[in-house]
Order: sequence, then structure tokens, then C-alpha cells
Amino acid sequence: MKLADEISVLPQHPNIVVLLGVCKEENNNKVSLFQFCYPALSARKVLLGTDRICKLYDIWPFGLAPQQIKRLMDKKNPPTPWIAPETIFIEQYNDKSDVWSFGVFLWELYSFGEIPYKSMTREEIEQELRYNQHLKLPRDCPGAISNLILSSWNKDSERRPSFTEMFHELQSLRHYSLEVEPDLPTKMSMQQKGNEIVEGVDQHTYFTLNAE
Repeated sequence: MKLADEISVLPQHPNIVVLLGVCKEENNNKVSLFQFCYPALSARKVLLGTDRICKLYDIWPFGLAPQQIKRLMDKKNPPTPWIAPETIFIEQYNDKSDVWSFGVFLWELYSFGEIPYKSMTREEIEQELRYNQHLKLPRDCPGAISNLILSSWNKDSERRPSFTEMFHELQSLRHYSLEVEPDLPTKMSMQQKGNEIVEGVDQHTYFTLNAE
């Protein structure tokens, strides 16, 4: 049975934070299996429609991903909060670097759209990372998800879980739900700014949630 079919048997719930996390991980698992990378993976790159279709974009072939991450790092305002320490400090990048970014993505979900390291400069963020100071875990984040986030932020990239391992873990946790105010889920709707799609590469992965 496909994951979307399994989710369809769950009762209707006003908040789809956890379901989005599960389905986002399903797509990342497929991306990893097909040797694609997702430099600076973040919530703003997941488009969520009213029909519950999530679109994951800005995917790069493994051979081109290091060039893209270098371009991102060379920007005046690079997406430092979503980039792994080994990429920032020694310019190393691999699939486990994307796992770090996915941990930040989960943090965004359970913070209901808060910006990681808000109001901090690039230099201040790098200083935090040098001393292994991570983001404070969201108050409403379940313990199992917190452990998953922390494991993705292991300073040793080899000790971080793979996307496949995280996918199976999230599948086992898919029954978690959070009670939130009715207006909070609207914060999860994030719009694409500019065209970040690579020409000639299929950047979109689609899936539908039928949780009725």
C-alpha cells in the first residue's frame, strides 16, 4: 500500500503539519534514491495548495548540486540557516548535507512557519554552528520528532540518518497530530519567489493527500 493510501484512512484534522512532513520525506526519499540533491532544502520550497497537493521543486542532479550550493553560498544573503556546517566551513556537500537541511525544515513545520535564526546575521549563525549550538526545539514538537531533528543535526555527517531511515521513522510516527488555532495553518502556505527551476530538469514531484 502506498503512503498516500495509508494516510487516507486517517481522520480529518485541521492541521496537516505532520502529514506534510511525512509526504515531504517520501519525496526526499525518492529524490535520494534517484541520485538527486536538494541544496538548502527549506519550507519555502514546498508549495502547498488548497487541494492538498504539495509541490517540491528546485531539485538538482548529484553532479550539479555542488555547483548550485556554491552559487547559493556566494550570494549576498545566502540561506545559511538551512546549510550544513561542513558545507559552510569546509565546502563539503553530499546527501547527508541535505539531511541536515531537512531537520531545519521539520523545525520550520513544528514552529508553524517561524524563520530559523531570525534576526541573526550570517556571522552570528556561523558562530553558533562552530560551537554546536542548534536551534531551540519547538515547544509543540513531539519527543520522537525532536529526536529525529537532533539526529539530522549531528556534527558528524556520517552519523546522520539517511533519507530512507528518516522516511521509515516518519511513517511510524504519522499518527501524531497537533491541536492549533484555526488561523495557524494558513502560515504554512508559502509562495515561490522568482524562478528557481533548472531548465531541462523535471523539478516537480507531486502527491495528493486524501485524508477524508
